[in-house]
Amino acid sequence: MEKQKKYRYPGVNYFKTTDKDIFCGRTEDARKLFTQIMLSDTMVLHAESGVGKSSLIQAGIIPMFAKSKSNYIPVTIRFGGNISKIKNDKDKDSEAEEFLILETIKQINEQYPIDETELPYIKTKEDDLWCVAKLFEKQGQSLLLIFDQFEELQVYSRKQIDYFKQKLSELFHSGIPALIDDDIDQNTPAISSIEERKEHNDNISFLEQPLSVRAVFVVREDKLGTMSLLSDYFPNILKNDYILLPLDRQNAKKAIEEPAKKPGDNYKSSKFSFKGEAIEHLLDRLDENKTGFFDPFQIQIVCSNIEKKVTESNEIISTDKLPKIIDTINDFYKEKWNNVKEHIKLDDQESDALRKKIIQELVINEKRNLVHKDVLLKTKEEEEIVNELLKEGLLLKN
Repeated sequence: MEKQKKYRYPGVNYFKTTDKDIFCGRTEDARKLFTQIMLSDTMVLHAESGVGKSSLIQAGIIPMFAKSKSNYIPVTIRFGGNISKIKNDKDKDSEAEEFLILETIKQINEQYPIDETELPYIKTKEDDLWCVAKLFEKQGQSLLLIFDQFEELQVYSRKQIDYFKQKLSELFHSGIPALIDDDIDQNTPAISSIEERKEHNDNISFLEQPLSVRAVFVVREDKLGTMSLLSDYFPNILKNDYILLPLDRQNAKKAIEEPAKKPGDNYKSSKFSFKGEAIEHLLDRLDENKTGFFDPFQIQIVCSNIEKKVTESNEIISTDKLPKIIDTINDFYKEKWNNVKEHIKLDDQESDALRKKIIQELVINEKRNLVHKDVLLKTKEEEEIVNELLKEGLLLKN
């Protein structure tokens, strides 16, 4: 089966683990965050919308753990996909209380099916997070739980959040959880030989050994208060944090220049390059306000546009071939808006009215405006429109 080709610049999509070779400009951030994760049980990664938190995790941190000699296996957990189910669940029973923990375990199993099925003296507890983590450590691996888009925790019920943080905190206690300890007492067989005593001591020693779990919480800057929901079980939750800033000029240059030069036949475009003055001109246009910082999302929109227009092998992009930033941004929104219009079957009059109302919020001073969906979601009738805009990357959710 022929390998599917990809763009060198993902555009509105975040970078995935398979994009690690074209994820450029974040080497130092990845190195620093990796080190802090290794030194801390818990870590909070936070940044403004669109700066690239998920990309850093997927294309930066996860590949680093894959290459490292550590026993940690990174598992990305996202709760947001089940928001509508929870919001529509009027009768929250005891099963719903466990929803977040069960969802965490489900996503762990989907990414890393566990070979081990039993722990000594413990009846099968597939719904207990501590037991799941212990099963991994039985086969020499430790969990690195990465809770991406963690601000979505706020949409769940108080009971669900309380149960989640209680069970999550058990991973970081030095002792065995009380319910598990009771299970061990009830299921420990009688010991009648020296060999059985040795086996028993080895089993208890393994069960009593503290877990080596790590947890990373990825949260939007304006939703950093979400972490206070965990403060009763994790009073120092914000003690270890990493703020991801927009790209500086040097790293923005790498993000623009380096993916274009990557060799290989798995890209939709042939490799190409930018003349030095073209890079500097593009950077100047992207930083007209002279802040010294660059929006990675905006870079992706512009470079994606350039890549799609490159047809000749080893083409060199000069200043006169660079598109105007405003034209690129407008083309981007026009294309995405047409996708929305077609999907939800708007007629021309409805489309024009909504587009004028909404897109004026999305582009300000030739720049992409960081707009959250709540700004535009004024009526119930607009909800479908906004959801489609989110899917197309016109609005930002995190």
